[in-house]
Parts: sequence; structure tokens; C-alpha cells
Amino acid sequence: MVNRFLHSFLLSVRAIDIASELLLELSLPLMTFFIAEEFHVSGIIAVVVAGILKASRFKKITLLEAQVDTVTETVWHTVTFMLNGSVFVLLGMELELIAEPILSNSLYNPLLLLLSVVVLTFLLFAIRFVMIAGFYFVRTRRLKKKIHKYMKDMLLLTFSGVKGTVSIATILLIPSHLEQEYPLLLFLVAGVTLLSFLTGLLVLPHLSEEQEESKDHLMHIAILNDVAAELEKELDHHKNKLPLYAAIDNYHGRIENLILSLENKRVQEDWESLKLLILSIESDGLEQAYEENRISERGYRVYQRYLKNMEQSINRNFASRVTYYFLVSLRILRFLLHEMFTFGKTFRSWMNEESRKLLAVDYDQISELYLENTELIIESLENLKGVYKSSLISFMQESRLRETAIIGSGAFVERVINRIKPNNIDEMLRGYYLERKTIFEYEEAKLITAKYAKKLRQNVNNLENYSLKEAANTLPYDMLDLIRRT
Repeated sequence: MVNRFLHSFLLSVRAIDIASELLLELSLPLMTFFIAEEFHVSGIIAVVVAGILKASRFKKITLLEAQVDTVTETVWHTVTFMLNGSVFVLLGMELELIAEPILSNSLYNPLLLLLSVVVLTFLLFAIRFVMIAGFYFVRTRRLKKKIHKYMKDMLLLTFSGVKGTVSIATILLIPSHLEQEYPLLLFLVAGVTLLSFLTGLLVLPHLSEEQEESKDHLMHIAILNDVAAELEKELDHHKNKLPLYAAIDNYHGRIENLILSLENKRVQEDWESLKLLILSIESDGLEQAYEENRISERGYRVYQRYLKNMEQSINRNFASRVTYYFLVSLRILRFLLHEMFTFGKTFRSWMNEESRKLLAVDYDQISELYLENTELIIESLENLKGVYKSSLISFMQESRLRETAIIGSGAFVERVINRIKPNNIDEMLRGYYLERKTIFEYEEAKLITAKYAKKLRQNVNNLENYSLKEAANTLPYDMLDLIRRT
């Protein structure tokens, strides 16, 4: 009531905004707790009830409500995680002090105490199940459906609420002068919380439906593929192709990450190994071309920068990472020694603007080298089809061929080698529009569920909001652009 009065007051004086709404939300638990304690009732339970009432209020669909909801959801997730963690850290620190007075006291039978913990945990899950089943019973009778179809949902809800944070927070507030009852209560609450937590960890994986999730993920990949294909069709009508290429790259990157997330750890390790193989082929091809004077020093430096970016994107295991840092250190040492003996030849060439500027011949040399390396990579991957998963090899080959398919474009070097970030907000918004349209079509065709379609739309909304932020950090790209123009 106090919270709603303050909210109405701020509305009446036109002082409501995101910051004031957030402060009201964050002050509600503290205000509720202290008011409840003044009336000598449980502050913890009062806070839980206030939270339920707050979440159950009718919401107006306004721009301010939408903005506040986005901010408060993120803040509450963070606060909840921190508070849950702190409660369990306190429990862990006090666990020895909780157990020692009980187990060492001759008044208590340890076996009887452990049996009590098991029985209480069973009763906890039984009460949860009965309450949830009662809710589903009323709901299914109203909708004229059979309750047994929702048995797995009821079991998931029964075993998923296993944190026990409210119980621990409540029991830690009991006055410690209750010498006999307090240690016993603490021990029982800690034991039940720990056992219920472990029970949830063991039972929940058997109740989850991985196969259905995998099917939805495959449909998600198909949706992203359709959007990328639509954007590629628009290349012919675009004068400046670079921003559209960047948008297409974004979708292909999302497809790649989604495919890898579906695979097991072994396949992910194979993916990284194949990327290391491609990197070594690229590096050997570049060094050979430079020794044979088939690429200029300007082109060599640009291509080397591309390889370094590729190198940094590879996730290595611990041993491989140590080796990588060792090789990088050797490379830096070799570079410094080279500069000492040549009196800073590389630095002098960098200071010379003319030597840094790429010429038309450099573009041709870089493109030609990229094509040569592509042939070697495709051939090497083909030879590994019996060693690695065939679908993984084929995917890598298709990704590489997709890059080389735009060799004729003048934007090839900037897109593939320099990776210049263009101002492609319009192209990204076009992609998000096509993605929403494709999601709707898949939902209409019953290829994805309404629940999964909602989740995909939320993802698109988040990506779009992030893309539209005016505070995007473009300073490094602006500086590079300024250097190029000057």
C-alpha cells in the first residue's frame, strides 16, 4: 500500500521515470521488512508476499512500463543471484558450527537426526507436489483436459524449487539465546536444504526434454539460413555492398555458434583443431608468397593482421594455450631483435604514409593468395573426412567457399582481410525485419511452437535494441577512418 501510494504520488506530480521506478522496486523489500518487524511478524515472509502482490498487479502497456520492465528484470536477476549466493556462502561458513554441537551432543541420536532430515525432505517435496497438483487439477477441469498429461510438468515444478534461501534466511534470524532449540533447528534446515538441493540435481536431468529442444534449435538454424539467403538476394540491388556483407556475416556467425552449441565437447574440440589447421595453411602460404615476391610488404602486413585476428578467435585447451603464448612471445622477441639490427626499419615504413597505403595491385595479390590458400584448405579438409565428422568438414568447406564467392567484389579485402566495421544499421534492421517475418511463417506452418517463437522474438528484440543504441563504441573505427582520409 505504501509503495503504491508513493507510485501514485510521483505520477501526480509528473516525477515518474525509470530511475524513480527502479528505486521504488528496490526499496520495497526493505520497507516491507522493517514495517513487518514493527508489527512483530516475520519480515522474510512479508517480503515474499509483497513480491507476489507486486508481480501480480495489472500492467499497463506503455513505453515507460516496457523500459522499466527491461531494466528491473536485469537488476533483479543480478540482485537475486548475489543474495542467493551470499546466503549459501554464509551457510557453508557456518556449517561446521551448525553440525558440531548437534553431532557431539549425547542428547541427540545422529542416525535419528539424519532420518529426520530425509523424512522432512520427503515431506517438503510431497507438500509441493500436492499443492502444484491441486492447481493443475483446478486448471485442467476448467479447460476440460486430462491431468495425467501434465505429470512431467508437475514433477519439474516440484523438484526445481530446491534453493531453500528463504528457509535459511529465516532460521538465521532466530535469536541465538534459544540454546537448545536453535542448534537443532539450524541443523535440520541446513540438512533439508542441502538434501533437497542434491535431489534436484539428480532428478531434474532425467525430467528434461533434450530432443524437443534440439528440434527447435534446428528450426532456428533454418530460420537464420533463410534470412541470410534473403539478404544475399538483395546484393544485386545494393550499390554499397560492404554494409550488407557485414549483416550477412553476422547471421552466418550466429548460425555457426548455434550449430556448435548443439554438438558435444569432442566435436567442439575438433572444430578448434580444424581452425588451427586452416591457420597453419594460411600462414605457410603467406610466408611462401612473401619469399617468392608474389605479395608486397604492404599486402603481407595486412594479411598477417587477418591471420592474427583468426588466431585470437580460436579457443584452445590449456596446453595449446601455453604453447600459443610461448610462440607469440618468441615472435615478439624476434620482431624486437629484427628492429634493433635494422635500426627500426618496420617502424620507419609505418611512419611513411605512402608505404602503408594499399594499391590496386596489392588488392589483386591478396585476393589471389586467398584463392590459392582456399584451394589448399578445401583439399586438405577433403582428405580429413575419414578422420573428422563429415558434416563438420562440409560446413567448414562451405563457409570458406562462401567467402571466396565474392572475390570479384571490391569490398572483398575490407570485408575478409581488414574486417572494417561499416555503418550497417539499416542492413541489420532489414535483417531483423526478415527474421521476425520468417519466425511468424514457421510458427504459422507449425514448424516451431508458439513458446519457442516467443523466445526467438525476444532474442530479435534484444539484438535490435542493442544495435539501435547511440552509445555504441565506434571510436577506434572512427580513428582508423580519419587516418585513412588524412
